[in-house]
Amino acid sequence: SETTPADLIYLVEDTSTTIISPAQYHKYCFNHIEEYGNIVKQSGKMLGLHMCGHLKDILPDLSRVNASVFEAFTSPPVGNVRLQEGRSACPDKCLIGGTNCVLWTKDAKTIINEIEEDLNQMPHHRGLVISSGGVMPPAAEPETIKKVSDWLKTYNNIN
Repeated sequence: SETTPADLIYLVEDTSTTIISPAQYHKYCFNHIEEYGNIVKQSGKMLGLHMCGHLKDILPDLSRVNASVFEAFTSPPVGNVRLQEGRSACPDKCLIGGTNCVLWTKDAKTIINEIEEDLNQMPHHRGLVISSGGVMPPAAEPETIKKVSDWLKTYNNIN
C-alpha cells in the first residue's frame, strides 16, 4: 500500500450477519481485517470496508477495527442498522449509506422524511455519506434522486 497514490484502500469483504454469525466474524474475520488496517495505516493511508447491510450484531467489533470508512450502513428492510446505531458504536468512522435500495423506489417525500428522521437523531453529521446503502436500484427515478440530493444540500439541522 506504500506504492499506491490513493489515500483510501477499499476492501470489499462483503460481511453480513446474514452470511456469518457475529461469533464467526470475530473468530475468522476480525483479526485479518485489523491486520490489513494496521498495514494500510502504517503506510499513511486509510482503510475503507464494504459490507452489506446486516451489521448491527458486529458493531462492537467494527468499533475496534482499524478502518476509517464503513459502507454500507443499510436500513431495514434490506439491512438491519440505522445511522444512529452506527454513529453510536463507531463515533470515529465515516459511515456510508443510511438508507436502502427499496426506499429509493418510493417518492421523494417518503425518502426525504426517512432520511430527515434519521439525521435528526444523530449527535452530529460529520463523516456521513448518505447513499442507497449499496447500489441504486434501476427502478429509482433520476428525478427523485435529484430531488433528494437537492434537499440534502439544504438540510441544516446541524447538531
